[in-house]
Amino acid sequence: MKIILVNGLFVHDSGKTWFSTALTKYLISQGYRASIYKPVAGHSAWTQYTTVVRSKMLKLLVGSDVLTYLDLGIINREEIPITNPVDLLMSPVDVAKYLNNGAFGRYLIDAFDQFKQMVLARITSCEGSGVNHFIIKSNLNHVAKSLMNDLLELSNVVGAREIELDNLVKMLKQPWIDDNLNLCLKRRCEGKDVILVESFNDAFIPYISLLEHLNGVISIGHGYTILFDDLPRIRKLVKEVISDLGEEGLKSSNIVDKLNPSSIIEIPPRVSVSYMQGMDWKPIIRAIFN
Repeated sequence: MKIILVNGLFVHDSGKTWFSTALTKYLISQGYRASIYKPVAGHSAWTQYTTVVRSKMLKLLVGSDVLTYLDLGIINREEIPITNPVDLLMSPVDVAKYLNNGAFGRYLIDAFDQFKQMVLARITSCEGSGVNHFIIKSNLNHVAKSLMNDLLELSNVVGAREIELDNLVKMLKQPWIDDNLNLCLKRRCEGKDVILVESFNDAFIPYISLLEHLNGVISIGHGYTILFDDLPRIRKLVKEVISDLGEEGLKSSNIVDKLNPSSIIEIPPRVSVSYMQGMDWKPIIRAIFN
């Protein structure tokens, strides 16, 4: 059983999902029992509006990456909650509320503040597959008007409970969240040969205790995959950097520069998953099962 972390070098569009899905499909085509795990996901109600529409259809808050897994047949509908235990929906703040009062500078700050934009959340308890949805109404009051009705409807469809933003953030930082994510990982590993764990944004690792379960790390950039297999060094370094920088230390840029790659492999532009399946995966497969 191999657990491989896939992270990205950039905040957006590193190619983690394209790479992970293409590799998983290739592994399955070669007879491996492979799948994906996305512990923490975040998505935008504006730039990824389809996730709002489809979440209402599925009666479950779901992000674009996990919808990709679903559409490609890598997971089924019932597997969504444990494939992605923590999902967060962001919505842009309403610019109109900042105009004509000298507050446009504040708007530019709030427009990049993920906590200010967080409107809905889902947390799956993997001990009993319980799914809980939450709505942050204090933030919902500031979203763009064109999204308000959609978000209220989605909240009603999933049965979201109201929660204060501070309380949700505190909850997500509780030790039981890590324990729960590891339990979900254990369930995802059942009957599998390989699980690819996809991180989020430019986080080197989605949660700290995952370090103890990894067999390798693949970092995705434009045109290359960078493989790391010195797990003792990775575990030590991540803990040191986080001790020095706090959560900021989770960024790939603070970790990758201090590691020595075991190999660097070219990848083609991500035209489609099927296109990427045509690349030479053998070096990566050898690295995973070395």
